[in-house]
Amino acid sequence: LTRPPLTRSVQEAWARNFTSHEACGPISRLYEIGRSTEGRPLLVLEISDRPTVPEPEPKFKIVANIHGNEPVGRQLVVYLADLLCRGFAEGDPAVAPLVRDMRTHLLLSMNPDGFAKKRRQNARSRDLNRDFPDPNLRGSHEPAGLAPSGKEQVETRHVMDWSLRENFTASLAFHEGAFVVNYPNDAGKDIKSRAYSAAPDDETFKWLALGYARLNPNMMADKEFDGRGITNGAEWYPVTGGMQDWNYYAAKSFDLTLEVSSQKWPATPELPRLWQENRGGILETMRRVGPGGGLHGGVTDAEGGRALAGAHVQVDGIEWVTDTGPLGDFHRPLVPGEGYSVTASLEGYEAQTVGPLEVREGERLELDFKLVRKGGGRVEGGGGASKSVPTTPSQTDALAPSRGGGGGGGGGGRGGEVSPPPVPRPGREPRAWPKPCTFRASEGSTRTC
Repeated sequence: LTRPPLTRSVQEAWARNFTSHEACGPISRLYEIGRSTEGRPLLVLEISDRPTVPEPEPKFKIVANIHGNEPVGRQLVVYLADLLCRGFAEGDPAVAPLVRDMRTHLLLSMNPDGFAKKRRQNARSRDLNRDFPDPNLRGSHEPAGLAPSGKEQVETRHVMDWSLRENFTASLAFHEGAFVVNYPNDAGKDIKSRAYSAAPDDETFKWLALGYARLNPNMMADKEFDGRGITNGAEWYPVTGGMQDWNYYAAKSFDLTLEVSSQKWPATPELPRLWQENRGGILETMRRVGPGGGLHGGVTDAEGGRALAGAHVQVDGIEWVTDTGPLGDFHRPLVPGEGYSVTASLEGYEAQTVGPLEVREGERLELDFKLVRKGGGRVEGGGGASKSVPTTPSQTDALAPSRGGGGGGGGGGRGGEVSPPPVPRPGREPRAWPKPCTFRASEGSTRTC
């Protein structure tokens, strides 16, 4: 299927076809995280150069259609998947690293029941973006205090379990009704106040949000947000039970809420234009949290070199901690700047701090922590090696939306159906895949291709 419309059955068929295509199949995996209230599958399409092989790479997720009457995201993830497949096969320097050096998970629809009914809520008339454990209502910003209560809707619970299991670095969620990037916090201690409520990583959130908005002409032109295209959630209007605050505090993922259309359920001809307006922002966000920005690295046992899962990594002065994954790796967005110090710690080991460090625009900073067991002596040769890795110079320029809003015709159909750009056609001469990168903690967390 090279012209998948938005309808659920055909979208699912497209996704299954994508994973069997000669070019897209080797870099994709389709899986289900659960079923909706009415039994519809919640399908996720993963895209990475080796999707079935665990690798110490940042994980990035996009959630489409959390509100049933806001379906644009369903089509944008189709466009994005096609772009990643073609860009990787062709060696596009703006796209190939996003497949080779990170893992992207696309939730095709969080609320398929609401989509079928063309309404905001799920089948039980619940707004899923008011259904997550809330830090202010729970009185806790710690993961343990934001655990499921058992009262969440089934779709919410599936997304929570998935997010905690996969340990995502960052995420985007598509909405409709305005043109703006919304970032945490969604509410402060006074949950009815419209006062600015800053998250511990407020500067990094603004950096990520601006990176997206500046490539979206409608966001930058919207006078409601002073021509910046971004807003703090609480300052715009306070929300409790939202997904983005739960993601940040409980799942340790930097989450942005994207309002990409002033009209809900826009007409079919508008969808290619909306893709062109959001294409650059999506890719720029992926670059900043993956191969072109932030902190990345590993934590190992200094004596045996064993990867240490569950180690805490914290930027000094920022009250937010990320943990290493099963492979001992960590990935953390961080606004460019100087004078950072980063500490890794784990029960039973001596904490280790490196710094001062400089995070440069367009570069990822790789750190390698080697922790010593308490009572086991000092680290020989020092631990905490760092390395700054630049992004391809031409990459940022390639992210800007093209004029004219191309990207495929607006083929007819019901409910906002549209034809995306065609995927590579069967019979096309296959291109050589870029060699995969491997993580070697013993060599200062470098990636050797």
